[in-house]
Amino acid sequence: MGNELVQAEQGYEMFIEGLLQRFEELMRQMGAPSYEEGMQKYIKLLEYLAQSAKAVSTKADFRRAMTELERPDPVMQRMLLGFCDHIPRLAVYGARRFAEDEEANLPPLPPGRKPMTVQQKAEVIRFIVGRIEQGANTDQAKKRAAKRFGISRSTVQRTWDDRGNMGQVDFGSVLGWAIQTFGVKSQT
Repeated sequence: MGNELVQAEQGYEMFIEGLLQRFEELMRQMGAPSYEEGMQKYIKLLEYLAQSAKAVSTKADFRRAMTELERPDPVMQRMLLGFCDHIPRLAVYGARRFAEDEEANLPPLPPGRKPMTVQQKAEVIRFIVGRIEQGANTDQAKKRAAKRFGISRSTVQRTWDDRGNMGQVDFGSVLGWAIQTFGVKSQT
C-alpha cells in the first residue's frame, strides 16, 4: 500500500512537471522569453481587469462611477447600450482578429480530416481485442471494426498501430473537451 502511494505521488509530480513544461512553451510561443516573464505579463493583465471590475463591483459603485464621468451625448449613450447588447459577438470578433494577427506567430492547426477522439480510439481498440479474444485473427478483427464504426480500414490500421500511444491526448480530443467543459460553440 505504501509503495502504491509513493508511485502515485511520483506520477503526480511528473504530471506537474509536464504541465509546467507545456505552460513554459506556451509562454515562449506568445513571445515571452521565460515562464516567469510570461506569467508577470499575464498577472499584470489580470490585475488590471480585476481593478477595473472592483471599481464597479456593485450596482451602487457602477452608478457612482457613471455619475463621476463626463455625461456622454445621446449618440454615445446609444452606442454604449448597443455595445452591451453585442458583447458576446464583439468578444468573438476580437478573438478572431487576435487569431488573424497572431497566425504567423502561433503554431498551425493540424491539417487533414477531423481526428478521432481518444475515447473513440480506445473503443476501436477494445473492439479489435475483443474479436481477437473470440478467435478472429487480427486482420479479420480490423475489417469488422471498420464496418462496425463506419471508418476506413486505413483509419482502423492507424488506430491499431498507434495503440501504444493512447496516453497521449491529441488536439481533437483536447478541443472537444474544451468545448464541452467551457461551453464554447465550435466554429468548424
